Amino acid sequence: MPESQIDQKPLRPIKWRRWFRRTFLTGPVRRMPRSWRILDIACGYGLFGEIRQKTVVGIERDEASLAHSACIGFPLVRGDITATLPFRDGAFDAAVAHDVLEHLTSVENRNLFREVRRVLRPAGTFLIFVPNRKGFELGIRQKVGHVLFVQRKEIEEFASGLFSTVHTGSWPLPSFIGDFANHNKLIACLRRIP
Repeated sequence: MPESQIDQKPLRPIKWRRWFRRTFLTGPVRRMPRSWRILDIACGYGLFGEIRQKTVVGIERDEASLAHSACIGFPLVRGDITATLPFRDGAFDAAVAHDVLEHLTSVENRNLFREVRRVLRPAGTFLIFVPNRKGFELGIRQKVGHVLFVQRKEIEEFASGLFSTVHTGSWPLPSFIGDFANHNKLIACLRRIP
């Protein structure tokens, strides 16, 4: 797509999906202290940046997402999350990876976890959302770039020696219901080990 077409207007996902995501998936970020500086990893069209524009910085490599973020005034850095993150050590209080880890290989995830630890302040928070068990039962969706099943076990392996687990659970529905709903997420809240 020519760049001039990308710059014309922001991306708009299907209205019901946008409403669902803003209403149900942003709660954990909304509850973070307003003063926290948050890194949104592979932020796409900037869901968390739209709700916390002054404190969220996104990193993304997709051109359409970069153009959209410019339209809505969301601060965004062009970058590759599989490489060294272009931020100083301890620059953020929290980092969020929403539907990201399943798009990376195990090696890329280990590198990302090391980089996230580096850019978080001591005891910083790493909030992770991945498709839940039911979502994965539908299969890895290669058309959207899924390459890896990521659940609690894999998150714990990637976090080993870097983060401690504060909480894992189901979001937005409780696990006794959510594990059977393919749009529900497994959420993991990790804390940086000093």
